[in-house]
Amino acid sequence: LVDWFTVTPLCVSLTMSPSGEYLATVHAGSLGIYYYSNLSTTLFYSLLHPLPEAYDPLQLDLPMITMDGRDKNNEVAGEAEAYNSVPEFKSPEQISDELVTLSLCLNHLG
Repeated sequence: LVDWFTVTPLCVSLTMSPSGEYLATVHAGSLGIYYYSNLSTTLFYSLLHPLPEAYDPLQLDLPMITMDGRDKNNEVAGEAEAYNSVPEFKSPEQISDELVTLSLCLNHLG
């Protein structure tokens, strides 16, 4: 698990795209499908870090985009300002002989 968040209203269905690049959700009492981009497929891996054990998930609003491509906070859709301040994570050489490592190349996107 790289990151997690919560939203209201309650999510009643979710799915990931086959490439793992997008998350689509449907919410109780809300019309439409909400899409999220998996930032781990577009950001450099040095920005990814494990969550601490006592991590409390972020409470987010459902995404809303206006006609000019900006959200309600007047930010350009898709900007990831929160990840600019994330400290670099250094992975150990080998965690365990019993574990398998998954590495995704950015070349699969192009």
